[in-house]
Amino acid sequence: MAQSDNVWKAIDAISKLLGAGIITAAISWYASSAEQHRESRAEDTKNMQAMIEFTSRQKDLDTNMGMQIFQILMNSYFQRGLTDTADARIHERMVLLRLMALNFQDVPINLKPLFEELNDQIINKEDRIRLREIALDVAGRQAFRLTLRNGVNSWPIKATNGQEQSVIGRPYKIKIDDVQNDSVNVHLVLDSQKIVPFEVTYFAMPLVDNTKIGEERISVTLLSSNGQEAELRVAVFPSDLAADRFDIKEISRSYSQKNYDTSDSK
Repeated sequence: MAQSDNVWKAIDAISKLLGAGIITAAISWYASSAEQHRESRAEDTKNMQAMIEFTSRQKDLDTNMGMQIFQILMNSYFQRGLTDTADARIHERMVLLRLMALNFQDVPINLKPLFEELNDQIINKEDRIRLREIALDVAGRQAFRLTLRNGVNSWPIKATNGQEQSVIGRPYKIKIDDVQNDSVNVHLVLDSQKIVPFEVTYFAMPLVDNTKIGEERISVTLLSSNGQEAELRVAVFPSDLAADRFDIKEISRSYSQKNYDTSDSK
């Protein structure tokens, strides 16, 4: 009986010893694993910070380089040659304007005045068509990129005086007021009320030539016109894709809309 008790005591001692060893080993493993996890997270954080810093520096470099390139192009554009012929200078300025418009198409810079000023200088019909094609190319690229996310990029819309055009999935319409060879006057119609009149030319760019309606912006581009009938393209896109600008008409319209909503809720 005494021998049996000794055996059980030995087993109990061994069990406690093994249990203590297992617990100690488990604690050591957990501590080691936790330390490795912390080191791994610290390394990931370090790598992420390095990547953010690299990206930030790269973005600063791109911005500074872009500003320098834009300044060089602008200086070249406005530089007046003494011996160049008028046609050669116009062609050179078209190339420079195209470079600026294409390379900075995602930057909200309004180049319309440069297009219009050069258009006024051009006498040759083919050169004028070429200048319009440059502007339409840039406008088309902008419209495509801006409308990728829940936007509307319409097919060419035929427009004549007095005609109204619906906008897919939107509560407003576009009414054509006047069709000219180089421009079209339009306004938006919402609930039978005339709002936001504006002029559309060949040199309108969706990124800067747009009107904010609620959480969206609408831009209309003139594709062609013979003075009687015009072709328009309508782009509707989220308002956060273009920068806000100070526009007294938009502020007045927003204030009036808020008052209208308040009076309806009473």
